[in-house]
Amino acid sequence: MPRAPQCSVPCSSLWLASVALVVHAGLSSSQYQRPVVGAGKRAGFMERTLILLDVDTHRPIRVLNDNFLSLQLDPAIIKDGWLDFLSSKRLVTLARGLSPAYLRFGGKRTDFLQFHNLKNLAKFRGPGPDYYLKNYEDGASYYMDGRVRKVEDFLKTRLLDTLSEQINKVFKVVHSHAPGKKVWLGGVGPAWAAGTNNLSDTYAAGFLWLNTLGMAAAQGVDVVLRHSLFDYGYTHLVDQHFNPLPDYWLSLVFKRLVGPRVLAVRVAGLQRKPRPGRVIRDKLRIYAHCTSSSSHNYVKGSITIYIINLHRSRKKIKLAGTLRNKTVHQYLFQPYGADGLHAKYIQLNGQKLVMLDDGAFPELSPVALRAGRTVVMPPMSIGFYVIKNINAYACRR
Repeated sequence: MPRAPQCSVPCSSLWLASVALVVHAGLSSSQYQRPVVGAGKRAGFMERTLILLDVDTHRPIRVLNDNFLSLQLDPAIIKDGWLDFLSSKRLVTLARGLSPAYLRFGGKRTDFLQFHNLKNLAKFRGPGPDYYLKNYEDGASYYMDGRVRKVEDFLKTRLLDTLSEQINKVFKVVHSHAPGKKVWLGGVGPAWAAGTNNLSDTYAAGFLWLNTLGMAAAQGVDVVLRHSLFDYGYTHLVDQHFNPLPDYWLSLVFKRLVGPRVLAVRVAGLQRKPRPGRVIRDKLRIYAHCTSSSSHNYVKGSITIYIINLHRSRKKIKLAGTLRNKTVHQYLFQPYGADGLHAKYIQLNGQKLVMLDDGAFPELSPVALRAGRTVVMPPMSIGFYVIKNINAYACRR
């Protein structure tokens, strides 16, 4: 059954173009995330080892678009009459949850669309507005292709790091031929083309999605366009009955907690030196931003840290430096039910997330960790941590 779009988000324009990648030059995540992976150690030792985490709160390393996380829809939904589903109250609620955002139409049928300027009907254009084509650089963005054959592939750091390599290449081209242009990452989904049932619509796909957001932000990508809120296939955020999938809940919390100012992360702890010609790829991925100013629960000066634990063992993280002895609000995500990584439901702090009704989300309540308490990340989990009383200078504006 088709799924219907709605981006009731403040969209300054409907971008009518093909899958796009638009990037801004920057540091790779490795420049402010030192490796925390250990090898050849006993599991007990790994679990007992503390990882020390600090964040530079003096100045942001990036300032992104306020609509950093945005949405893309395939033009096929127009041709096939799917826009009728815009009358769905549930879909409208889900779209509003991800505001503010851009809504962009992009896909293989884009060339068959025509753009009409409703404010000035005399200005008629063919495929795509000229403004878009003049101000942004395009490229392909699917980087998880036929290599993803099973859900465990989403845990492979080499595949997750492929995006960083592609972004670096695009940055070099942009700076050489079009310096100053922003870069947008378009058509982003957890797998090639329409994805695969019971793979790209599972909890495990959330590792790739959140890592994409963190990596793109750290490297200076101005906007990431998720394909799709609903559409053909299995790479969307809601299922055929308009029930949110795990990636939707991660996106919703990201929108509520993560602001456009990116902060440098400093990590110390269990480390090892790579052998010549080898690269150590982190299974514990840590990103930090100023907390979103649209969040009514937190004042300016708060910071949000989000962590992906790809290890099959728990990890203990001690907040150090400027983060020491601060009150922390935890939003911990794990799969719900016996399906584990294959789960299509997700739990937040132990509570299964489902819509209360067509017009209401469940309460997304944090767990308050006492000041100075060690953060414990369960195996293969995702966590958002808000440091609420830090009054970070980089986040006051």
